[in-house]
Amino acid sequence: RGRGGRILANLSHPNIIMLHGQGIVPLPTGALVYFLVLEHMGGGTLSTHLYSQSKGRGRGEPLPLPRALEVGRGIACAMAYLHDEAFTQYLILHRDLKPDNIGFAADGTVKVLDFGLSRSLPRYSASGARDASHSLTGVTGSLRYMAPETALGRPYDERADVYSFAVVLWEAIHGNKPYAGMSLVQHRAAVCEHHARPELASNLPKLVLDVIGAAWSPVVEQRPPFAQVALMLDTAIRELPSHQGSHNRSSGQPRSLIEKFRTGLFFSSATRR
Repeated sequence: RGRGGRILANLSHPNIIMLHGQGIVPLPTGALVYFLVLEHMGGGTLSTHLYSQSKGRGRGEPLPLPRALEVGRGIACAMAYLHDEAFTQYLILHRDLKPDNIGFAADGTVKVLDFGLSRSLPRYSASGARDASHSLTGVTGSLRYMAPETALGRPYDERADVYSFAVVLWEAIHGNKPYAGMSLVQHRAAVCEHHARPELASNLPKLVLDVIGAAWSPVVEQRPPFAQVALMLDTAIRELPSHQGSHNRSSGQPRSLIEKFRTGLFFSSATRR
């Protein structure tokens, strides 16, 4: 069976695509085709929302800021679940966050898709503490969204997902492809070695600038965990002048989940499991 199906079969979160079934079909040639039956994304993907009326050269149409932040919050809640709560002994790295892999149910609920590149990483050492000695290596994912340490072939951990998230959120807000036109060599030099990042609109709320700036920091240790990202985005949404309390319909995660982050119950339940 495929890795994505094995992982999805054990996940349950309102912002992660649901697996309905899986199986194998034998072909006349003797080959076996593995398939998944997944929740229908009636609202398309983030890519289709941004680039259905593409202006060319990687330019699309940004989401309205409140919606972009709600989408970001939904992704962050899903990723916090994968990194901190889904399994007791290990966490799940998505390793391919990008607009093509962010979908929407028919009611607008944000869904993280495509776990084909996902990997598990041990969470605790024998003493029960977070085991920082475990990491992954290898260039995996999509270059535009790949963390510098991954692109350089260096060891990486779940904080590579945080970097990818920052680039996705930037793209949702600005409606442009990140690092458009850069070759692999140019990306390595500019982004990985000289820490270039896409330009942020100066009129964004400071909290949004802080979230993105920290999440794509070249210093891995400065990237915040996703539970913190979700809280910061929730606060940013609440502080928007146009905010009208559309949390549940637009982003999909229940208010109780955000309150769980705020009270610290999310972290305590993760460590008890």
